[in-house]
Amino acid sequence: MASAGWLVCFIRSGAAACWARHLPTAQLPSVDFQDYASTFADCTLALALLGLLVYLSRIAPGLRGVAGWGWGHFGYTVGAALRGIASADLQLGPAPQSVELLVLAGAVLACCCLATLAWSAATFVRQRALAPRHRLALCAVAAAAVSATLAAHLSRNWVLPQAVQTATEMVMLSWIAWELRRLQRHPWRVPARTMQAAALALTLLYALEWLANSRQLPEQFLVNSFWLHLDVSLWFLLNFCMLMLGSFRAIESYQRTANVDPLTGLLNRRGLQAALGAHADGRPRVRGEPDGLAMLAFDLDHFKRINDSLGHEAGDRVLRGVARCLGGCVRSDDLVARLGGEEFLVVCAEIELAAALQLAERVRSQVAALQFAGLPPQLQVTVSVGVARGVRGEWNAVLRSADAALYQAKKQGRNRVEAAADPEPALRKP
Repeated sequence: MASAGWLVCFIRSGAAACWARHLPTAQLPSVDFQDYASTFADCTLALALLGLLVYLSRIAPGLRGVAGWGWGHFGYTVGAALRGIASADLQLGPAPQSVELLVLAGAVLACCCLATLAWSAATFVRQRALAPRHRLALCAVAAAAVSATLAAHLSRNWVLPQAVQTATEMVMLSWIAWELRRLQRHPWRVPARTMQAAALALTLLYALEWLANSRQLPEQFLVNSFWLHLDVSLWFLLNFCMLMLGSFRAIESYQRTANVDPLTGLLNRRGLQAALGAHADGRPRVRGEPDGLAMLAFDLDHFKRINDSLGHEAGDRVLRGVARCLGGCVRSDDLVARLGGEEFLVVCAEIELAAALQLAERVRSQVAALQFAGLPPQLQVTVSVGVARGVRGEWNAVLRSADAALYQAKKQGRNRVEAAADPEPALRKP
């Protein structure tokens, strides 16, 4: 039942904009109470769609663009409806200045919210802030549309706002289709391609509308139920696909959160297992590189003393500092995880044992050089490291070897690096 309610929200939320957008201004019919009631219902349902998208952005922290799309669509629906109804009233004869201002306000709101839709779509696809040049381009298009609408209001030309809105729709929908090309991965690819097709079809539809309004096509060309239903259906597809894409992004956000240690931002044990599975199925980056992985197991020496002497807040600062040190020492494609407590693990693919030992020694020396405010010299932070190497498909055996080497490092005095007694057991031939 909930899914059916969403579909109704999507379809109805575009209806007012379609009727107002679709008819040439000169052909707009008179508006009776039923028209006003229908428009009010459409805007209310657009508000419900906005609520769904805002809710989606709230339950997925860091998800960009979804709420902005909802606000843009709601404003566009309201603006197009205001302009359409007020323009229809002007066709009935002299109207109060407030009606003329409604035409102006509706056209300006619709154009600005179209820019918001394009901005939000680009932000959603990239999941980061837009580059200054892109922000400037969108603002320039919106400013040009608003300026043309103001000029139409001053000249009392009630046809021009419709033409400006149509041109803005064509530009912004083309921008949205262009941005969506970036979504290539599964499961985003199918809804993104569907959304692209809907945006391009709407662009074509509004291009035909432009020709009809400029008298290059008969005015009755778009004034029929087929074009109205097509317009509604295409906007339905756009909004439905955006909700699908937003849901996929939200799921990804939850998965990422479930795989990350909240204190250090490193992978947790679950995230490490998933990433190790990808390593096992991977291929060497460059031909001729060793097809294997090395594991470096780290454990902070006497960490319990820090917690007992200075409290867990000081211990958390130490853990975060060590995590930053590990992240700064490894390569960009190495895995760094916190297995729990004061235990960390680094996984390096396609690396020789000698290079792995050098990396472990570099991390050990840099951790020993770390300085923490409020930490006395007798509580200096050091780590013991165990190193093992093997093939990617046998990472459980490699991890056991690295843990055994770590135990030897602890046993032999701590603050040292030890290689496994048989550091490459999985690489030996029977």
